[in-house]
Amino acid sequence: MSQIAGRLANRICLLLQGKHSPLFNHNTDRGDTVVVVNAEKIKLTGKKMQYKLYRHHTLYPGGLKEIPAWRLMEKDPTAILTKAVSGMLPKNKMRRQRMTRLHVYAGPNHPHVGQFQSLVVKRLSEDGKTSTVIAQSSTEPYVTAAAPLQSPSHLISSHLMFVVC
Repeated sequence: MSQIAGRLANRICLLLQGKHSPLFNHNTDRGDTVVVVNAEKIKLTGKKMQYKLYRHHTLYPGGLKEIPAWRLMEKDPTAILTKAVSGMLPKNKMRRQRMTRLHVYAGPNHPHVGQFQSLVVKRLSEDGKTSTVIAQSSTEPYVTAAAPLQSPSHLISSHLMFVVC
């Protein structure tokens, strides 16, 4: 099963900003680290995969470059989700710091395997309701999990969120 890029990016933005935490404050960065795997299964609604254009400028005269979404998906499957999350974050000084805590991988393999030992896994259903289960492996679709990281202070709430597309 694949998830829609914009809806997934919205949930990831809330986790990166820390808005789900009771310690949320606009001027402090208390968000979580988010790991996304199977990014090649992301889909866009409607005909956006054929007609949506991603643009950037080379800073030379006449240097506006356009690449369609289908070609960007072939070239780098993680770029669509990364650009969607970056576009949804607030445009301020903390945006770059928050984006460093986002790790997107095209396939199921990632280097963060050791940080997921015993997890409480929440399976996301199509209608948005969640049911909590304990899972041995986190390779099934629609899975998100949180595991506390080793933090020097108990006052800082940093977690590693794991999202499978």
